[in-house]
Parts: sequence; C-alpha cells; structure tokens
Amino acid sequence: MSVKERTMLPALIVLLAYNFCTHASTFLPDQMDGTDLLPELLKRMDAKDKEINELRVNINML
Repeated sequence: MSVKERTMLPALIVLLAYNFCTHASTFLPDQMDGTDLLPELLKRMDAKDKEINELRVNINML
C-alpha cells in the first residue's frame, strides 16, 4: 500500500460511515438522521483511537 493510499484511507472510512448513516436513517425516519449519527460515530472512533494509543504506550513502557 502506497503512502497516498494510506493517507486516503481515513477519508474513505468517514465517507463510508456517512453513507451508511444516511442509508440507515431512511429505514428509521423517526430516529436520528445521518448528519446526527455521523458525529456520534466519529466520537466512538476517536475514543477507540485514544484507547489504542494508550495501550501502545503501556506496551512500549514494558
């Protein structure tokens, strides 16, 4: 995988997540729409990134 492909991967993931959220909202119109679901998903992804980074730091300390 080239450097350019690796830098585009996060953008692709966000685009796919947004696409999923907008399609999910069409099945449940009384629920949150895609624009409401995307920030929640990004918060969860960010939290997981922080947890992964903490684990890496702890492993490196060992």
